[in-house]
Amino acid sequence: MVMGQMDRPLPPEFWPIPAVSAALASCDLAVLLEEVRRGRGWTQKQLALAVGYSQSWVSNVLGGRQALTVDQVLVERARRFRREYSGPATGRVREFDDRLGVASGVK
Repeated sequence: MVMGQMDRPLPPEFWPIPAVSAALASCDLAVLLEEVRRGRGWTQKQLALAVGYSQSWVSNVLGGRQALTVDQVLVERARRFRREYSGPATGRVREFDDRLGVASGVK
């Protein structure tokens, strides 16, 4: 994978592709990930690197053997945010906790 390729936005013509539009409308994250993978010309391993999971996890999600929901993505993002900012709690951590229904004990 070329360095910086992950930071480059997908072209505007990617979003109206019927499969992409349908996946967005129905929150079908597996189809959306597959379309992003194809749109970028990535292998499953490259997609795994981009999302921070193993290639086997990506294969299971894309193959329908593992569910991936919007709620799971939100919880994982909150967990990663907490790891990155593990110093003194901020209002943003409390906000994530409140939105996700997590009782963190942050005052």
